[in-house]
Amino acid sequence: MQLNVITIGTIPVSASPTGVLVTPDAIIAGQQSNPVAIVVRCTNLPLNTPVTVTVKPANGATISAVGYNTTGTLASSTATVSLNMPRGGGLIYATAATAP
Repeated sequence: MQLNVITIGTIPVSASPTGVLVTPDAIIAGQQSNPVAIVVRCTNLPLNTPVTVTVKPANGATISAVGYNTTGTLASSTATVSLNMPRGGGLIYATAATAP
């Protein structure tokens, strides 16, 4: 199973993200209205699996929201998760859990 955040709003995320704040993998305009749609590419994840996107801002509380990978196939699907993005730098990541 593999998850990749591919867009935040309409902004594509670097194909090789580093997760380093001083060299952002995506820059979202301050005028971006909330909620922001975050698209996650899922590989080898059963359809309709809950996908959690977590935003950990440089300053402030961590927030999370859940969406489902309803588009595509087991081999390649996408989940869209909407959440209210805090302003400023931070980390965004996706997780999913499947039954054993």
